[in-house]
Amino acid sequence: MKYTYTDEHSFLELEYLERGNDERERIDSYAERQGWTNKQHDDELDKHLRYIKARIPDQFWDLSLQDNVSRFTLTILLEYENELSIAKAYGLGFTFLGNGYKQNVIYLLAKDLCDRAHSVFVVSYIELAFYLRQMWSNELLRIELNERLDFDFLFVTDIPVGDSNNAQVLTELQARLQLRLGRNLPTMLSVNVAVSSLNDILRESFVGQLVFPFASNNKLVVIDELCNYDNLYETKWRKLHGDN
Repeated sequence: MKYTYTDEHSFLELEYLERGNDERERIDSYAERQGWTNKQHDDELDKHLRYIKARIPDQFWDLSLQDNVSRFTLTILLEYENELSIAKAYGLGFTFLGNGYKQNVIYLLAKDLCDRAHSVFVVSYIELAFYLRQMWSNELLRIELNERLDFDFLFVTDIPVGDSNNAQVLTELQARLQLRLGRNLPTMLSVNVAVSSLNDILRESFVGQLVFPFASNNKLVVIDELCNYDNLYETKWRKLHGDN
């Protein structure tokens, strides 16, 4: 089934409906060939629909944090996941800096949170800026965006060094992030600056205005690894022992 704007869906919701419909058809076919039970089918479909709603690319669906991030980063993220009830209660999250492959870490963490049945929204700054501009003339988008910005976990990725053409968007985004901060909703920020400390960012700069309000809620994580070479032995050891 193909959805159109006349069906009264915002283009953000339309993305979810179309991808979800394609995934439902794929799983229906696969489950029939494999002889899955209804529960197996429904569990797999529900999991994948959560990934789609979160906007996690499908190439990450079968990957794990354990096999795809460095030991240092993994230790930090697993500690967070092990204390997730505290993180949720107090709105604790991460601010990711560095030149490494931050996006992989973000998608894999988002996937883990989806697997724990939390609502997750991953959106780049450029996309979010576009949605914030469009929502004032698109009521359906405004409703959908407001819902997603209230999800359990929000990831705003690829925040640029500056965006002088979007002063109004910056003000709107600051207000939305402050609402999450006030409601203790964890917010993850990923910044495209080549620094390894918040002390290297001017507080009044574009980036500073977004990340500094979260300085006491978000743990700073510098991602500088480009590959998980230090995890290769542990990965092979788990596979040899039948651990997934």
